[in-house]
Amino acid sequence: MANFKEIMYLLFVVVPISLWVVVKLGTLTLISFIINLFKRVHLRWKIKRTLLKNGIPRQQARSITKNYIRFLREFSSIRGITKIVRKTTGSTVSQTSKKQA
Repeated sequence: MANFKEIMYLLFVVVPISLWVVVKLGTLTLISFIINLFKRVHLRWKIKRTLLKNGIPRQQARSITKNYIRFLREFSSIRGITKIVRKTTGSTVSQTSKKQA
């Protein structure tokens, strides 16, 4: 069951973003977008609760959770994977393709 903070976050963040997604991308994209957003918000609160229970300070738990959720969000898409590869290798995809040609 979602707590009050989750419900308020989803109400005030999801509604404006989802209206934009409907206009730009379409209804099916909106449904998958909302489902993924619900999963991320639920996972964020679950991780934060676990970290707080294990004795990590609140601010540190918040930043750890934020970075982990950002990593999951970026890594779950092809664009995010290329971003991570660029950060770790220090090169862009276009530079590597130019070297091969």
